[in-house]
Order: sequence, then structure tokens, then C-alpha cells
Amino acid sequence: MAALSKKAVLEQRLNLFHNAFLYSTDAILLTDLQGNIIDANQAFSNLFGWTHEEAVGQNTRILRSAKTTNEQYKRMWEGVNSKGRWAGEIYNKHKDGHEIPVLLSITPIYRDGAKIGYMGVEIDLTEKKKIEAQLLQEKEFSESVIETANCLIVSLNLEGKLTLFNKKCEEVTGYAKHEVIGKNWFDMFLPEEARVEVNDVFSAIVEGRLPSRFENHILTKRGDERLIAWSNTVIRDEARNISGALAIGIDITDQKRLEKQVLQTERLATIGKMAAKVAHEIRNPL
Repeated sequence: MAALSKKAVLEQRLNLFHNAFLYSTDAILLTDLQGNIIDANQAFSNLFGWTHEEAVGQNTRILRSAKTTNEQYKRMWEGVNSKGRWAGEIYNKHKDGHEIPVLLSITPIYRDGAKIGYMGVEIDLTEKKKIEAQLLQEKEFSESVIETANCLIVSLNLEGKLTLFNKKCEEVTGYAKHEVIGKNWFDMFLPEEARVEVNDVFSAIVEGRLPSRFENHILTKRGDERLIAWSNTVIRDEARNISGALAIGIDITDQKRLEKQVLQTERLATIGKMAAKVAHEIRNPL
């Protein structure tokens, strides 16, 4: 009875494994030591286009893609033989020739302590790669917009350290990006008399008390002061917690200087008119 019970347990395990193999949504293939396909499940056929009858007896070279280099294959098999398992991303080839990115894991199969073959499990990464490519495209577009914008764009973390410094910032301040990233914005760019006020504004921003507009002077590399009008917003992490601040600025130094000159001219004109009126009244008393 004990022997039958043990046999029944083994048969049950084999059935479970066989069903898992057949109905797995991941592509699974079994090979001998030479890489000849002994068995493959339906998911394998769905992914690579080979029917079970076509695949069995073929060598796994039918899946080999030119996008996966010989060096990658060498490292893969070194991992299998030295660590007993390998997993990583590679490209395999569909029956019709198009390339498929997969997450492949390979483990040896043993019988009575002797290695008799390999099991490969492959997960299709096509959609993942599409999303990654789309995200990369969006990132590159955003970076292009930031770098070509005709305004200063900076971002600070919660410690006030620079994490973004675009080309317009380089142009206005005279600093290269590599000189300032990771440095404290307030210590590096603010005149000493303005640091307390601007730091208070930054604290309000990261606490969610956002001043939509703010003007302050910044110091250039040469020691000149430029007046910048800022628009501010908070940066949030994936958990929606505030992780820093983003500021977009316009250099209004020349504009303010011109406004001051115009105001001064208007004042002088007003004074001139008043002086002329007084002179007229002196020359023509009632």
C-alpha cells in the first residue's frame, strides 16, 4: 500500500507538472544536451509560430537572432553551467523572421543525478519594450523642449540642491551644467541679503503653499546680478509626495532697467513742465 501510495503521489506530481507545462501562458521548451527540442508547449507555438510537430526535433538555433551576439550566448551558457541557472533579456526569432524580445530563463534537467537536458522559459517582452521606447521618446522630447526653451528652467530637491539646469540657465549665469548640478541653489546663486527671503519662499513651495509668481536677483559667475521673474510648481514622486520644486524663469533685468529709465524720463518731463509753468508765472504775474 505504501508503494502504491508513493507511486500515486509521483503520478500526481507528474500530472501537475505536465498540466503546468501545457497550459502555462509562458513559452516553455525542453531540449536535450545538444539543444534539440524534445517538447514545447502551446504558448511556445503562439509566440514563435512553430507548431509542436514542426518544433520537435529542431535545434534551438531556429530561434537564434542576429540581435543577440555570440558574446551574449557565451555568457548565457557560462551562467547555466557555473550557477545552474541563467536568466536575462535576449532577442529570439519568430518563424517568419521578425525579432521578439524575451525574458529567458534556462535551467538544467537532471535524472538520477545526471544532466540530461535543459528547460527554457520565455516571456514575451514586446509590449514592455514598446512602452519603454515610448517613455524614452517622451523623455527625449521633454529634455529637448527644456534645453531649447528661451527661459531659465531649474529644479531643486527638498534640500535645495539643483537637479536640473538648462542651457538658458548656462547662458544667463555663465555656469556650465556640470559645475552646478548637486550644488545648493541658495548658497551658489543668491545674494546674501536675499537668501532668507527666497529660502522662505522655497519652504512654502515644498510645503504646498505655492507662490505662483516671485522675483529675485541671482548672481552670475562673474558676480553680476540678474533679476529673474519665476513661476513655480512642485514636483511629486510616485506616491504623490512632494519631492522638490520646478521653477521657470525669465530674465527681466533689462526690462526693469528700461522701465526705470522710462519712469525717470517721465519724472524729468513732469519736473520740466512744472518748472516751465513756474517760470511762465514769474514772467507773467497777475
